[in-house]
Amino acid sequence: MHNLDAVGLRACVFFGLVAAGASACSAKGGDSTAAEGDAADEAGGDGGADANDTGAVSAPTWATLAATFTVSGGEIQATGGALRLGWLDAEGTPLCMGQAPITAVAATAELSAEGVLQWWQLSPGGWSSDCAGIAADSPFVAPFYLGVGELHVEVEARLGDDTVDASLAHALNGAYYSATTDGPVYPFGVVGDAAAWRGEGTALTALPLTDGTWTLEPVYPLP
Repeated sequence: MHNLDAVGLRACVFFGLVAAGASACSAKGGDSTAAEGDAADEAGGDGGADANDTGAVSAPTWATLAATFTVSGGEIQATGGALRLGWLDAEGTPLCMGQAPITAVAATAELSAEGVLQWWQLSPGGWSSDCAGIAADSPFVAPFYLGVGELHVEVEARLGDDTVDASLAHALNGAYYSATTDGPVYPFGVVGDAAAWRGEGTALTALPLTDGTWTLEPVYPLP
């Protein structure tokens, strides 16, 4: 669940990390009211809108990105990989949950960001039909960039807060997103192989990635 506090803090973190010399944390970004948080919780819970009911909703503003993929020879493979997106409106209300296959993957050295071990360009296939209209209005119809690296402090700070078990922080790597090679970089989630999700070992600090099935879970929504 992503309540309005998480969405506001996400915006604050985004600008704090990527706007050179700028301070863009609004009062809402770090101090949403309790009423706003409760309203967003209701929207994401049993009493809120159906996540796949797009009858009377606005255009998507945020998205939560999750994925499952295979690593072989230290590289992410397209075969069998799947992306899962939850689209949210500007208030954090769920609009739709969708899934798409990963149709192509390519490692790239065109991006550089502190703490990121490697970037890959992922190309999504067609999104599930119930979300096709919403997907068409989002950036996730085009290839995007996924980075794997160290667990970012802002992401780690949110673990255990209706997200991922904080006890796994030592074993999981951080997930990073960028829409383009020259766009802003957003730390947004955690990623690891099956052993990491069992809390075994420690996060990777160098390439290659370990072979096996990797799972990515979001902690913050993406724009």
